[in-house]
Amino acid sequence: MIFGRIDIIELFIWIFIWALGECNWVYEFLLYEILLVTRCSPDRR
Repeated sequence: MIFGRIDIIELFIWIFIWALGECNWVYEFLLYEILLVTRCSPDRR
Protein backbone atom coordinates (compact mmCIF):
# COMPACT_ATOMS: atom_id res chain seq x y z
CA MET A 1 0.00 0.00 0.00
CA ILE A 2 2.68 2.50 1.02
CA PHE A 3 4.86 1.76 -2.02
CA GLY A 4 1.83 2.09 -4.29
CA ARG A 5 1.01 5.46 -2.77
CA ILE A 6 4.58 6.69 -3.23
CA ASP A 7 4.46 5.64 -6.89
CA ILE A 8 1.23 7.58 -7.43
CA ILE A 9 2.67 10.66 -5.69
CA GLU A 10 5.85 10.45 -7.78
CA LEU A 11 3.75 10.12 -10.93
CA PHE A 12 1.76 13.24 -10.03
CA ILE A 13 5.00 15.13 -9.28
CA TRP A 14 6.47 14.14 -12.67
CA ILE A 15 3.27 15.15 -14.48
CA PHE A 16 3.27 18.47 -12.60
CA ILE A 17 6.93 19.15 -13.50
CA TRP A 18 6.27 18.20 -17.13
CA ALA A 19 3.19 20.44 -17.27
CA LEU A 20 5.17 23.35 -15.82
CA GLY A 21 7.91 22.85 -18.39
CA GLU A 22 5.44 22.57 -21.27
CA CYS A 23 3.28 25.52 -20.22
CA ASN A 24 6.14 27.81 -19.16
CA TRP A 25 5.86 29.91 -22.33
CA VAL A 26 2.11 30.27 -21.72
CA TYR A 27 2.71 31.64 -18.22
CA GLU A 28 5.41 34.02 -19.50
CA PHE A 29 3.09 35.22 -22.28
CA LEU A 30 0.21 35.80 -19.83
CA LEU A 31 2.50 37.61 -17.39
CA TYR A 32 3.81 39.80 -20.23
CA GLU A 33 0.25 40.61 -21.35
CA ILE A 34 -0.81 41.46 -17.77
CA LEU A 35 2.20 43.76 -17.30
CA LEU A 36 1.49 45.42 -20.66
CA VAL A 37 -2.17 46.01 -19.79
CA THR A 38 -1.46 47.34 -16.30
CA ARG A 39 1.27 49.68 -17.58
CA CYS A 40 -0.70 51.04 -20.56
CA SER A 41 -4.14 51.27 -18.95
CA PRO A 42 -5.43 54.85 -18.50
CA ASP A 43 -6.45 54.29 -14.85
CA ARG A 44 -2.80 53.83 -13.88
CA ARG A 45 -1.77 57.32 -15.00
